[in-house]
Amino acid sequence: MELIPVFNDYADYSESVVLDGSPYRLAFSWNTRGEYWSLTVSDSSGNVLVDGLKLIINFELISEYAAAGFPLGALMAIDTTGTLTRIGRNDLGEKVKLYYLTGEELAQVLDAAEAV
Repeated sequence: MELIPVFNDYADYSESVVLDGSPYRLAFSWNTRGEYWSLTVSDSSGNVLVDGLKLIINFELISEYAAAGFPLGALMAIDTTGTLTRIGRNDLGEKVKLYYLTGEELAQVLDAAEAV
């Protein structure tokens, strides 16, 4: 499991990450009206793979987009306090951490869940 550093200093920012050996661009944006963070993911050529994906606590964010060029793992915004129902403006990177699980790690988690 890989922690992806995210920051809430700016309402809009982007960063480059490597997931499963491939480079991606993650762009984060705070929606003031709706009061939520959204995520846009682009490949290394700048092609947008998904735009405006709402970040939801403890929910796997990219599995349904696997056919669109995403890595095979899971991207999740985890509430480290266990107290939040939604991600506030100042929570991302503080109370809420963004993690990437490789396809292998995701398979292990799913196998463990099926065994219960």
